[in-house]
Amino acid sequence: MNNGKKNPFAAKKSTTIQRSPDEVYPQRKGLNKPQYLGNSPLDQLFARLERLLSQNLQDITLESLHTSLLPGNPIREHNAAIYDVAKQLLDLLAEVQACALAAKQKMSDQNLVIISLHDIKTFGKLVNLVVIFAIYPALSSLHIGVPLEQRRLADFGTSVYKPLKGPVLEPQEGESDAERFAPHERLLQMAFSQLWPLFEKDSDVRDLLMKGTGYSDFLTVSLSLASVPWWKEKDANEAKVDVTASIASTYDLYQDYTLLLSTPSPAYFKRTVVARLELLPSKAPKGDGVLTLVEFVLGLRDQEQVSISKFDHVARVLLSKPKTVTTVEYFTSIGNQCYDILVNVNRPTVGSCIGHFLEQLWRRNEKVTVDFFLKPIWDVFDPQPTDKLVWSSETAVNNNINVLYTLAQRSLPADLAAAIFLPVLIPLWRYFVFLRQNERPTEVAKSIFIGFLAAMDTNRRLEALDLVAQNVVCEGRWRYRIGPNQLVEICSSPEKLEGAVHLTSSGTGSSSQARAAQFLKNVDAGCSALSALLRPLEAPDVSALFARLLARWLHGTRDAAFERLAEMRLVETVGRDFRDQLAETPGDLLRVVRSVLGAHEDDVTKSEGSIKTEDTDRNQVKAVDTMTLKDVKIEDENGFLDTEKATDGDSDDDSDDEEDDDDDGIALVLELLSAILSQTSELDAAAQKHLEAIRSNLASRTSSTARDLVQRIDAMRLPPASELASQRQMLVRAVKRLEDPMPPIRAQSLYLIRQLVESGSDAIKVDYAVRLHLLQLKDPEPFVYLNVIKGLQSLLERDDSALPLLISVYTGADGADLDERLRVGEVLLRYVEGAGEAFAGERARIICSGAIRLAGRREETDAALRLSAMSVLGACCHTNPLGMIDFLPSAVDCAVGILDFETSREESPMRRAAVVLIHDLVNGTSNSASVPFPAQYREKVLAVLHYVESHDTDLLVREQATSVLGYIDDLVKAALSVEEK
Repeated sequence: MNNGKKNPFAAKKSTTIQRSPDEVYPQRKGLNKPQYLGNSPLDQLFARLERLLSQNLQDITLESLHTSLLPGNPIREHNAAIYDVAKQLLDLLAEVQACALAAKQKMSDQNLVIISLHDIKTFGKLVNLVVIFAIYPALSSLHIGVPLEQRRLADFGTSVYKPLKGPVLEPQEGESDAERFAPHERLLQMAFSQLWPLFEKDSDVRDLLMKGTGYSDFLTVSLSLASVPWWKEKDANEAKVDVTASIASTYDLYQDYTLLLSTPSPAYFKRTVVARLELLPSKAPKGDGVLTLVEFVLGLRDQEQVSISKFDHVARVLLSKPKTVTTVEYFTSIGNQCYDILVNVNRPTVGSCIGHFLEQLWRRNEKVTVDFFLKPIWDVFDPQPTDKLVWSSETAVNNNINVLYTLAQRSLPADLAAAIFLPVLIPLWRYFVFLRQNERPTEVAKSIFIGFLAAMDTNRRLEALDLVAQNVVCEGRWRYRIGPNQLVEICSSPEKLEGAVHLTSSGTGSSSQARAAQFLKNVDAGCSALSALLRPLEAPDVSALFARLLARWLHGTRDAAFERLAEMRLVETVGRDFRDQLAETPGDLLRVVRSVLGAHEDDVTKSEGSIKTEDTDRNQVKAVDTMTLKDVKIEDENGFLDTEKATDGDSDDDSDDEEDDDDDGIALVLELLSAILSQTSELDAAAQKHLEAIRSNLASRTSSTARDLVQRIDAMRLPPASELASQRQMLVRAVKRLEDPMPPIRAQSLYLIRQLVESGSDAIKVDYAVRLHLLQLKDPEPFVYLNVIKGLQSLLERDDSALPLLISVYTGADGADLDERLRVGEVLLRYVEGAGEAFAGERARIICSGAIRLAGRREETDAALRLSAMSVLGACCHTNPLGMIDFLPSAVDCAVGILDFETSREESPMRRAAVVLIHDLVNGTSNSASVPFPAQYREKVLAVLHYVESHDTDLLVREQATSVLGYIDDLVKAALSVEEK
């Protein structure tokens, strides 16, 4: 008795009731049939099309389609039947568009697609039939375009695959090609004339054709009409290509043209495609040829790995000017597009690629770079006077700042950086000061300064900083102001530059004291701004600038009192804010002390250095545009103020003033010398020489201060700092600045580290330099890690002792992540390609063995790494097959093993790479008389390639195998012909 309780251990009874299909689907409509059928003309049309085109696409023939579309009409001869069927299909497509447009007009929401999802399937089938029966009959006969049997790559090798077959137009009898292929021209002309209205009107049909297969075939039709040499009306047919290209995106055009070039089309057709492809960068219908080229080559839309080789590819394309375009027209278009691209600061990879192109162009032709790429940048900051108030709009100034910012973030060559930056140095300085005075963000402007200064060489960097110091307060014929959109714009100056510039905050006759106070305020603002710019720079730069400022002030090279006052404030500001940095490098200061004391006047630094630039008058800073302090005068009611008044000094005898000034200068430099001696622990040889000269001068003086300093110099007698110690200091600074938030500083630090290695310095070992570079491979900024790749290649070319370390990273022995290993693979690839015959011995053994290990690890290695390894192996054999002769059998065995055992569809990229590797191995050994292809693998390779050619499930692999077999056959024939001779 269970008293109504359930047994918890009893088996659970099944409660599911199985129902038959008839119960679930009593009406048996099927899953692919719409439950609701409309009664509109468009719905009725698609219902009719579904009945007419009910057969499977692979089973439809010309005869069956003729019977379905033209019932009761007898089939004419072959070519005429093709024309009849093609016209019916094109008419049906036009009818679909007419009905769709009519139905769309009745809809309240024009954004909805009028064709239902079920009908889109029927529409796609109709388009495919148009391609097969209205376009390919002519193209197949002419052997133009992608072969029809390759149009279903997704299904190739599967059980459902059945190659598409269509009718082919037969040439008619005639004496010339024009007569024989007249039916082909007639069919293509009809196809174009009936398809163009579908693309011309904005409709759902057009959208579906653009996104599917319709447009690429339509483009092929227009290109065929324009390329076949024996057809007339060339101008009209070229115009058809123009209008066809105008409706597509530039990216689609790059894809379609590139695909057509890879087809087995006639040479005349490919010449037409190449001519069109060459014009895309400069004459793309949408005006975005350069940007789209970068996206296409770099694979940005597909999230592909960015590499320097792709940057080089973009540069090569842009440097190849089409013969049909003039130099001015071409580079004007390219220059304008590059400017627009650089405006966008949020795409650093694209900006780095454009910067790489500018670098290559600069090396090839500096004048073209200046005229078409740099002058537009300069012109914004050097506007021509107009009657309007605004000379450069907010948009123009903001865009120009963005362009400079993008370029500053890339480590440009020193001469190119100077060519870009120096002509706009003072306008940028005024911009920076203006932002600070108006409490606006200054990070971008500061980054521009630091980026370009870091890229310039030491001498130019010092000249640029000195020029800024000389223009710490400057005005010009224009001024900055905040525009209506709260951005900076350039407008005409309210005061005319006729004679003196009045340093007042208003145009009224305010007191001289107020004007002097305003001047002092401007000087303080300029000194503060200069101090902010100097903070990210290295101590030697600050010290060198301070030495110039001090020398100029002490020697009194300027006569105007206000200039002297500004110089004094600069010396005071830099000396106060950078006391520690100045103590690190006392050599420059000792040189100044020596010159002031009168020792060896020939060593005196010239204070009024001028920047010399190359080949362009734009590099000269116009005095009228950037007024310096020597143009400044302050006047009162009775005329110009005395300089003594302006500085609140008493008017004494001039000679007495000069003596006082001299005494003050001597006292100051002696005080400076005392500070240097107190804070210095070691001096280099040059500084020691200056110190000895200073001691000799002081020994002849009678003041107690001079005698004390002589005793201190004698007491310290520091040993000269070795060159190794200086190099170690340089290394410490460089390593510290690798953590700097500004990318140009990080890139410059890597450059300094490489300089130490290349100079053979004992301060750093090669493996340590390589490890520092490897750490920066993870940098998110593309131009930093791309510079790292170049740097690692440079280090390997200089000293290959770090090769084992890189191979360890590449093979994963040290646990590096995938991206880092792939980037190291690019370093190795570039190193091998540039090594030439020097690629041999131990370095070849290390690289080849590592690459073979990676390529053969099927289960545990990422496919991208294996592909990279096979690229390295191919480059090894192509560069110097003798260097890898011991590894040739292993490389061949690796490629054959991949073709034998990695046969799935997902592994098709590996098989493609294996076929390419076999080609590289055959090509490399064929170019070397002393390195034969491994004899034990010759028959095996041929057998595998023949099998792949006929049985592989990937059509591209089969085509590549056919190509390699053809290449081998050509080599055999060439060898036999040589033997017969």
